[in-house]
Amino acid sequence: RTVGRGPLARAGQAAAAATLDALVGLEPEPPRAAQWHVGWVRTIDTTADREFLVAVMIRRGLDRSLYGLASGASPVEAAARATLHACNRVVGWPLPS
Repeated sequence: RTVGRGPLARAGQAAAAATLDALVGLEPEPPRAAQWHVGWVRTIDTTADREFLVAVMIRRGLDRSLYGLASGASPVEAAARATLHACNRVVGWPLPS
């Protein structure tokens, strides 16, 4: 179990940042997750039954970006799930260049 923290200015952005922060707690040696930052978070759609579809882009400096897409009962939940989806787009974290 781990806890992540993110700024409260924007809920989706904060959820994505907190998810990346929590991943650092799961893999502290080396802290490869700490090198990733949230590029953007967008709510794509809200269904009639109040499911939110959110897309996330995370990046590491000028390196390639990773994208995630997920749904959830709230934009915050969907952003956290989308961030995890972006992290799982590759097998493990890409090694630093």
